Amino acid sequence: MTLIHGADKSTALAGETVIFTAWIMNDSTCHLRNIRLIPRSFTNEAMESLAYTSSPNRHHLSVGSLAPGEGVMRSFSYRVTEADHVHGGSLVSAMQVRAWCLGQEVVDEQDAIVALSGAWLDWPSRSARPGLGFWTSATVTSVSPRRKPQAPGVRGG
Repeated sequence: MTLIHGADKSTALAGETVIFTAWIMNDSTCHLRNIRLIPRSFTNEAMESLAYTSSPNRHHLSVGSLAPGEGVMRSFSYRVTEADHVHGGSLVSAMQVRAWCLGQEVVDEQDAIVALSGAWLDWPSRSARPGLGFWTSATVTSVSPRRKPQAPGVRGG
C-alpha cells in the first residue's frame, strides 16, 4: 500500500486556496481491508494547528477495502491567511493511512509541504537564525514519505 499526498501548488500567497490530495494505492497482491486515512497534523511555520477549509467527513476517511491495483483519492482544501505569512516558511499537511492485509496492519505516511511565497523572508531576523543565511522560505518545498518497515509477506507497506 502506498500513500501519495501532495498539493496542487508548490507555493501560495495569502488569500489563495491550496488543494491537498491524498491518493491511497493498493500496490500489494492482497485485498486491503479496514482502510483509514488519518490527518495527522496541519501546521504553519509557527507550528500553529490549522484547520482545513474543507475536508472529507469522518465517513469518507474510512475507505473500506481495495483490491490489488485499485486506488482512491480524498481532497482537502485550505485558504492561506495573512497570519500564515507573518511566520514565513511553509504549510505542512501530514497524512497517514492504515489498513489490514493478511491479518497484519500496514501503515504509510507522507507530508505535503507548500512554501509561502511573498512571505516576510526576514522573519525571524537573520541574526536569530545563525548558520541559516542561505535559507529562504520561498525555496522550501518537498513531499517527504515516511514509511514504517513492512510486515513479512506484505508487499509495499
